[in-house]
This record gives sequence, C-alpha cells and structure tokens, in this order.
Amino acid sequence: MAQQINLLTPAWQPGARSQPRGLWLLPPLLLGLILPLGLWHRQQRQLEQALQTRDQLEQQLQAQRAEQQKLRLAAPSASERETRRQREQVLATLQARAAALGRQQGLSAPFQLLSGLTSEGVWLTAIEIGRGGISVTGQAIDATRAMKHVELLRLRLGAAGYRLQGYEIGAPGAAGGLPGATSFRVY
Repeated sequence: MAQQINLLTPAWQPGARSQPRGLWLLPPLLLGLILPLGLWHRQQRQLEQALQTRDQLEQQLQAQRAEQQKLRLAAPSASERETRRQREQVLATLQARAAALGRQQGLSAPFQLLSGLTSEGVWLTAIEIGRGGISVTGQAIDATRAMKHVELLRLRLGAAGYRLQGYEIGAPGAAGGLPGATSFRVY
C-alpha cells in the first residue's frame, strides 16, 4: 500500500486560481537594485567631467607658463637686469680675490697636505702661502732628516700643483733654534 502526500498548498498547485503572495515584494526589490546602479553611473559621469575640466585647466596653465617664459626671455625687466648686474659684480669680486690668493680651492688644501707629511725628528716653523706659491720652513735634528723631508715636501707639493723654485738647507745650529738642529726651506 502506497500513500501519496501532497506538500504543495492548494493555492500553488497547477490549475488553481489564486494570487501569489510575494508579488508585493518585487517593486521594492527592483528599486533596491536599480537605484544604486543609477547612482554609480551618475558618479562616473561626474568623475569624467571633473577629469576633462582638470585636463583643460592644465593645458591652459601650461600655455600661460610658456607665454610667460617667452616674455621673460624676450625682455628682462629692470629689476631682473639689476639683479643680474649685482650677481656679476659679486662673481667678479670673488674671482679677483681667488686670483689674489693664487689658487681657487682656498687655503685648506695645502694645510691638509702638510698635515699628512710627518717625519720623526722634523718640525715646521713657518708656512707662507701667496700669489707666488708656497714656502715651508722648518728644522730637523740632523741634515739627513732635513734632506729627506725636503724631498718629500718637493714631491708632494709638486704633485699637488704648487710651483716650487728651490730649497735651502742651512748648517746645523745656524737657524738660531734648537742647538745642533738643521734648518731647511722649500719655496
């Protein structure tokens, strides 16, 4: 024996005439789907318009800058000419002072070079830097140390681009410094 159970309600059975109960939910559901889509589309249009406006403004700005640059190059104003003249005067003054010193890197380079030249039993007593070059005076415990240091000074200063005309090595004790010390001078 088989028993059949009908789980459908009579209103939904084929051939039955009744109105479905969920149709009143369809308009709010459609509105809920269509409204966000419309808002998104509107935002996209506004974004595109804003980007087009930005591009147009950038083109106008570039055109104005190019025009201003042409005007600047064509005819400098009186204040720009005065500023340029003042800068040229300052540059000429600095170049004159650098030429008076004889070297453009200033005075720190020779002192750095001399600070790296050390020999035991040798000390420097004077350093003169001028237009004519550099002059280094010193003393050593004996003549051989003085001669070695003079050669070292001549090699290093000459390699650094300083003009050296000669050197002098005095007799021991002649400099009036330490008794028995040998004086020397590189110039």
